[in-house]
Amino acid sequence: MLDFLAYCGNTRKKLHERLRQLQYQRFLEIIKPLAINVQFIKTLKTLPQYFPISAIDDKFLIEEPFLRSLIEAKAVSNAKLMMRKWQLQLPMSLARAVFGIMDPTVFPSRGFRPHPDEIGGGDLDGDTYIIFWDPDLIPNWEALPADYTAPSVEHIEKVDLHNLQDKHPHFRVQYAKENNLEQISTCHLAHLVTHQPFHKDCTKIAKKGEIALNFSKSGLAAEPLEEQEKPGYWPKFMIKSHEPAFTNSHILSYFHERATSFYYLIQNADMAAMNQTVFTYKMPYIKPEKMDLVILFQG
Repeated sequence: MLDFLAYCGNTRKKLHERLRQLQYQRFLEIIKPLAINVQFIKTLKTLPQYFPISAIDDKFLIEEPFLRSLIEAKAVSNAKLMMRKWQLQLPMSLARAVFGIMDPTVFPSRGFRPHPDEIGGGDLDGDTYIIFWDPDLIPNWEALPADYTAPSVEHIEKVDLHNLQDKHPHFRVQYAKENNLEQISTCHLAHLVTHQPFHKDCTKIAKKGEIALNFSKSGLAAEPLEEQEKPGYWPKFMIKSHEPAFTNSHILSYFHERATSFYYLIQNADMAAMNQTVFTYKMPYIKPEKMDLVILFQG
């Protein structure tokens, strides 16, 4: 959606350049511990410690085979997470996750709409927010408010407190059978890769998603997706290995291709390092009379 707003405001090039820069910074954060001793030790201290790392001479710690293998494994794991689901992190000077603020009520001070309508998830029911003021990410174009007119629920059976306990299990069964929010969401995202958000197919699916989202509250289930609303091919970045996939020039496809190449590069480098590293241990000679026959075993 941010990409579409940038497109409408003619700032897409600036947005994409900033996002590429943020992804490149994530790449560097993964690579630095493999090349810089200070970053190596800093990353090593974040891992579970079973011996005092701070007591070891850290001058050549980065060359120690076993400890280096731990950092290499962490780099491969982080690269895989970045390929699959990691979000791009903004600098602390340009954004805040505000995890330390409990039970806040935040309303904007500007805008022509009613304030709660300007906030995504305006019901403030515990959704996670992020606050950022990066000038390259803030769009200069604002879309009109979407139409959130609730559908009629007059035909749905009303349940009062007297028969709530009896009716609740039946509704749970109905919800389990008819809830299709995840399917609608994934199909909507797949369509957004090839269509604009206001395309008729996207708006139709989004309307069903709105109804499915409120199913647990309203008792009104969304209509099943029609066959033509289900994508025949899925964007490669959605990693549906059991379905036909495609890639295009969309920014999400671009980021996924870069992250995938980076992951395989790190993985291949780790495998090459493992093949070149030979752990040798020379057993000290022990006289037979000093051996404990109770714990002696072959091998």
